[in-house]
Amino acid sequence: MQQASDWDLVARAQKGDLDAFTLIVNQYKMRLFGYILRMIHSREDAEDILQEVFLRVYSSLARYSPQYQFSTWIYRIAQNLCIDHLRRRKLSTFSVDEKFGSEEELTLELPDESMSPESIFESNAVKQEVEEAIYELPVKYRSVIILRHIQDLSYEEISQIMDMPVNTVKTHIFRARRILRRRLQDAI
Repeated sequence: MQQASDWDLVARAQKGDLDAFTLIVNQYKMRLFGYILRMIHSREDAEDILQEVFLRVYSSLARYSPQYQFSTWIYRIAQNLCIDHLRRRKLSTFSVDEKFGSEEELTLELPDESMSPESIFESNAVKQEVEEAIYELPVKYRSVIILRHIQDLSYEEISQIMDMPVNTVKTHIFRARRILRRRLQDAI
């Protein structure tokens, strides 16, 4: 959805147009659900959090300022709710206080194979392992990986959502890729 359309829909929704708000929900629900599901790894909880996102959006529309992209604002709400949910679950984390190599070390190239039943099975197994490895990342790294590589957001958009400088976003992505590479080296 284009930014101008978001602003138009938000302006209409701020004036009480429920059809405009329904269009906002329809435009964002699948992308947000995918992000939330990958963050918390529970379909039921993701559905609950998605509903909470839209409740918060609706109740906060009067305070939304067009100086910010609507998409980053709504993702920020989703991210905060995911983090709150994860804190309540008290997931264990680990430290990654080590020096990292160059970005070139993180390049993975997979050979192009025909889609035989065996390769389809292996592909699904690898996909599942990658999903699990992403879920096991510390939340700050999981968030940037999902926003960048699955939601296909720019570094600048991620910077706004995460409320951190672009260089920090890039560093987090680099470190997350490094962790994923280590965890997945046997699977890939």
